[in-house]
Amino acid sequence: MARYEITVESPLDPSLLMELGDFESDERPAMTVVRASLDGQNGLPDLLAQLQTLGHELIEVRQIDPNE
Repeated sequence: MARYEITVESPLDPSLLMELGDFESDERPAMTVVRASLDGQNGLPDLLAQLQTLGHELIEVRQIDPNE
């Protein structure tokens, strides 16, 4: 299982985060940083597609240490 940090422009509604899965998040001015452990080869592309469908502009995606 890989762990990712995904930054999107604009805040994400807390109920949206609950619908998407079990994620940690931090809101920063004009952006949200989401940290998630994603299973399988399609986990990351599926999450990014959901965020894009909901109109959130992707700023950055990076793989992080599982202990971060």
